[in-house]
Amino acid sequence: MSDFDKLFSDSDHESEEILSDQHWKLLIADDDREVHDVTKLVLSDLVFDNKKLSMFDTYSGQSTIEFLKSNKDTAIVLLDVVMETDEEGLRVVKEIRDKLKNSSVRIILRTGQPGMAPERKVIHDYDINDYREKNDLSSQKLYTSVLSALRAYRDICQILDLNENLEKKVKEKTKELVRKNEELNLLNEGLKAMQAQLILQERIASVGNLAAGIAHEINNPLAYIKSNITMIEDYVKEIKSFINKHIITKDNNSDEINSILDDMEEMRWESMEGIEKVSEIIRSLREYSKVDSINEKEAYNINSSVDSILRIAAHYLKNFEIRKNFTREINIIYVEGGKVNQSILNIIMNSIQASETSKEKIITINTGNLENGIFLEIIDKGTGISEDIRGRIFDPFFTTKPVGKAKGLGLNIAYETIVNRHNGMIKVFSDPFYGTKIRIELPA
Repeated sequence: MSDFDKLFSDSDHESEEILSDQHWKLLIADDDREVHDVTKLVLSDLVFDNKKLSMFDTYSGQSTIEFLKSNKDTAIVLLDVVMETDEEGLRVVKEIRDKLKNSSVRIILRTGQPGMAPERKVIHDYDINDYREKNDLSSQKLYTSVLSALRAYRDICQILDLNENLEKKVKEKTKELVRKNEELNLLNEGLKAMQAQLILQERIASVGNLAAGIAHEINNPLAYIKSNITMIEDYVKEIKSFINKHIITKDNNSDEINSILDDMEEMRWESMEGIEKVSEIIRSLREYSKVDSINEKEAYNINSSVDSILRIAAHYLKNFEIRKNFTREINIIYVEGGKVNQSILNIIMNSIQASETSKEKIITINTGNLENGIFLEIIDKGTGISEDIRGRIFDPFFTTKPVGKAKGLGLNIAYETIVNRHNGMIKVFSDPFYGTKIRIELPA
């Protein structure tokens, strides 16, 4: 049986279904017309992937390049080496790959003069997919070579399509991610603004809650100042009357005068003491709020600051025993005093609330020096913090109180201030039977 008989009787058709209207483009680039005719005869019945071949002819290197420029979907080029020149086919290979940037088309190089272009050198130096001598290229070998090239081209196209679809999806996803990221940034900015607003509200609420206690502490000294001053006024009237009476009568009663004057002096002293207490409370309030140093770091003495905070919270500490163990020569650190004071007050208020039902209403406050900073410990004998929520107590909006009773920002504010704004540390040690110790460490 001849090669042609074998070709047409044993064709490796990939499908027996009705052929698609689409075709594989195959370009025959050869200056010998007989080669064109024979090639078309051999490949005329080839079907692969339900598509037949559409075969096109060029007879020179330049016309081959022009064809490929306008037919980028060409699957195979059967390219002759010797055309206008002895190496025209090799030049065309270079131009296809380097200038046209076409890496998909399968190039089967054919030559009738193998000595002009040695196979090993050509295969090594040029980006071709097969190299065949025309004398050795039987119909079956040509068929096999073309079929293999079609399979490779199909696979390359599928990969390129997948890659293109993947790139498209990546671009779409990237665009979507950018959009979502912009939305998240806007949402984050909104949340930051909301958090700032809530922190401000919490601070205002904190000061508001303390207002009743402060008013009570101010009201007592003011009450006896007012009473004493009223009495002083009455005494002054009596003195005037007495002096007038005895000056006129020439009666000298110095003991009675001295007694009245002594009483006046004592009332004056009590009045000054009351005024000083009012001034001290006001100074404590200013120390707590640090009105003059908002968002500015300043020299900070933890001992005096805690004393001021305790005076501010005195109304809530009436039923508590406060045990202070302060290191006398405490390190001076530089912090945003108002924010740190607020954080400490929040923790103390938390200790007060945790100890409301405790039999031992004792809060111990320790201060001390670190190698490069200070520490503060606030210890209560309250209900303690259970292990399952201990890791969440500094989360924003977390609270164990009933809905509406607390915003859950007090300890979060403390954490944000101590850890995030001042690179400090907050450590929590708690036991349901012995209470809670919160240790704050602040660097210098």
